[in-house]
Amino acid sequence: MIFVGDIALPYKESIKLKNLPTSFNSKQWIGNLEGALIDNIQEIINGKAVFNDKNAIKHLCSQFNFTGFALANNHIFDTGSFEETISF
Repeated sequence: MIFVGDIALPYKESIKLKNLPTSFNSKQWIGNLEGALIDNIQEIINGKAVFNDKNAIKHLCSQFNFTGFALANNHIFDTGSFEETISF
């Protein structure tokens, strides 16, 4: 199992992961979202809020075997809807 934290992806492919061991592909991943999931990032992209673009998180999940996300962080209420983030 692999645990990663402080995930804040403002747009799809905003990070490039290179040279990860191939054994990581078969592991289950758990992440901590550092902010709420947002549909329309254009409204807040120039602000200083911490958030995650829904499409970026979908893309991340398609690349790695994420089985869950924690939401315990200090930015979860900065933008978006906590309830929608949980629902997604």
